[in-house]
Amino acid sequence: MDAERFRQVREVFLDAQRFRGRARESFLAQRCGKDTELLREVNELLRLDGGEPSVIDRPIVQTDQAPASPPSLVGMSMTASRAHEPSAPRTDRKSAIISAVGSHVLKDRLGAGALGKSYLTRVESDPSRVRAAKIFRSELNLTHSAADSVLTRLRVDHKSLEDAGHSGSALVDCGWLPAGAAYVVSSYIPGESITAYADRRRLDLRARMILFLDLCESVEAAHRIGVIHAGIKPTNVCVQLVGDLPQVRLLDVALHRAVLSESTLRQSWLRCEVLHGTPEYVPPEHANGGGPVETGCDVYSLGAILYELLVGAGPFDRSSLRRFGVEAMQRVVCEEIPIELPRRFGELGTDAVEIAQKRDSTPEKLAAELAGDKSHLVLRCLAKQPRDRYKSVADLATDVRMALEGKSLAPAPQPADSLGLRMLKFVDKLRRA
Repeated sequence: MDAERFRQVREVFLDAQRFRGRARESFLAQRCGKDTELLREVNELLRLDGGEPSVIDRPIVQTDQAPASPPSLVGMSMTASRAHEPSAPRTDRKSAIISAVGSHVLKDRLGAGALGKSYLTRVESDPSRVRAAKIFRSELNLTHSAADSVLTRLRVDHKSLEDAGHSGSALVDCGWLPAGAAYVVSSYIPGESITAYADRRRLDLRARMILFLDLCESVEAAHRIGVIHAGIKPTNVCVQLVGDLPQVRLLDVALHRAVLSESTLRQSWLRCEVLHGTPEYVPPEHANGGGPVETGCDVYSLGAILYELLVGAGPFDRSSLRRFGVEAMQRVVCEEIPIELPRRFGELGTDAVEIAQKRDSTPEKLAAELAGDKSHLVLRCLAKQPRDRYKSVADLATDVRMALEGKSLAPAPQPADSLGLRMLKFVDKLRRA
């Protein structure tokens, strides 16, 4: 296997690890297409990677010690300081298996990410009521009282979203399990990720940017009522067909924001993002462990999604971000400047032909289409400093519309960390010496 083939197999393998069961089969069918050898090689790696299933992967068994239903977190008092609070005790795997969350019985596993593993659920009293449940990872070190703070914040944000009639996934239930883990149950929205949908439909760049505008509208609607997502990535952007028209729906709205608002969880969240999540969409201010949860972080993640929608690859190599650990990921995300879209596309080698075909184009034509304002507006979203990005998602959407209409964009403000500014500072320093 040559180096390029190894890179391709590894990338698909790493992505496939986030799914289980039918969800994994569907992902591999879409990702591998007619490349049966790629499918075989990835499945072989997945087979070798298999081991003892985790507590929430194994068949349903209820412990004798576990109460019938988990206690509600509503109304529980929040502890003022949790920095030195020990993690909640975890029930031994052999003696406790999580089978249900509240009245929701776990069924098929939908996937996994930085925060936890997601399952399709059915309500015991009404099997026709399907929901999606997420059980938080133990590696987050989420204590009972920290969970109280996180889930209370989540309830507040979702009450605002509900009152505003937001179209994203709705919070149904959340709480603390007897086995020592927090959970969240949301409305289940079937569909496929925005990148998978665009590739399967072979949308050209114009159609992809129009679809991206629908995503911007959903994010901006949440921002108008003060709700930041803080975890936007393709798998949290679901596309449904309503008649013949695609409709973008946001998943896990405000969930990452609730976790990041609890300062004691930031380092464990970052480790989980690198090991199990999608670090390529994490903004620099969160990659370095600090930084507020504000509009700018969603603008950055939207820019990373638009980069991938247009180019067929993210601004940074995702397998490298995961392979070398937290410190290497921080260095790349916080220090390396993303390159312009045509140049990134030119680095994709033999994949360029397939990527261009999925954009109803040729490599030569696509490279030309990626140049100019499309590249400039994406890179502005990905500025290292939030103040150098678009001030709002509405401003970003305005420039996307102008690019679609063939209008010239206004010059972006000079970034605070630009080469020109650094040179000026360096010359000034020499003069003062």
